[in-house]
Amino acid sequence: MKKRLSHISVLQTSKVLTLWYGGIGLIFVPFGVFLFLKGKKDDALFYLLAPIFYCVLVYPLSLAACGMYNFISRHLGGFEFTLEDNEIESSTPTDGGNQ
Repeated sequence: MKKRLSHISVLQTSKVLTLWYGGIGLIFVPFGVFLFLKGKKDDALFYLLAPIFYCVLVYPLSLAACGMYNFISRHLGGFEFTLEDNEIESSTPTDGGNQ
């Protein structure tokens, strides 16, 4: 069965992506702490602020990307994909195992 993604919720998607990339930015914090302890405060600042930079940049960029997708999909159609139903064969009873 073919399905088409015709609309993306711009604000919700942007919020989720912002939190996701902010979490990814947390990977840099231990490096920043290490550099700070080594006395390289200028270099450490970049790594310590990376999660904030990610959030500040990702939110407006994802707003723009979702808006562009919605505009393009309105005129050309959205991503098209195929879904299939899989029949799962099971040797266990379907009544929850009660006999």
